[in-house]
Amino acid sequence: HKLRSLSSKMTELIEELQIESNIVEIPNRVNFNIFNNPKNYFEITQPINITSVGRFVPEKGYELLIQSIIELSDDFNINLTLVGGGSLESRYISLIGDNKNINLIKWIPQEEFIDILHETDIYIQSSISEGMPRTILEAMAMRLPIISTNVGGILGVLEDEHNALIINPHSVNEIKSAIKELVSDEH
Repeated sequence: HKLRSLSSKMTELIEELQIESNIVEIPNRVNFNIFNNPKNYFEITQPINITSVGRFVPEKGYELLIQSIIELSDDFNINLTLVGGGSLESRYISLIGDNKNINLIKWIPQEEFIDILHETDIYIQSSISEGMPRTILEAMAMRLPIISTNVGGILGVLEDEHNALIINPHSVNEIKSAIKELVSDEH
């Protein structure tokens, strides 16, 4: 039996669980036939466009992200696009209420997703539980600024203040702080 790990951090986590198996590290991959035209301008747009991709399930931490964007909307012209669909869609619609700055999109093909990423200023992964999401790699391929929680195998790919801002899960304040930091950073 072999066990596939998606990153060095995931391998570490598997080994900590003392799983007796041959661990083979094969990182997630990006389709460079689609993700081949990286963003080349980084001036924050108006509105500020933030995107996250993942199923609408508790593990993605979207309730916290929605709350953060609603609170930031008092001070910033900000839009959030969540792409994924799933069982919590009606809950999210209820949380969003009459806020016009949060857009829920069910699953779409990668070819359509690329158009959303071209308009994105910040990619965010607000998960409270995760493996190693390919969407982070796709955002990296597009050269997007990334905010991600410190869960699962993510730290096998992202490093705080090197290629992302890493925050703790379950924290509206940390999400808001990281967004404010990137919005105010002229680089």
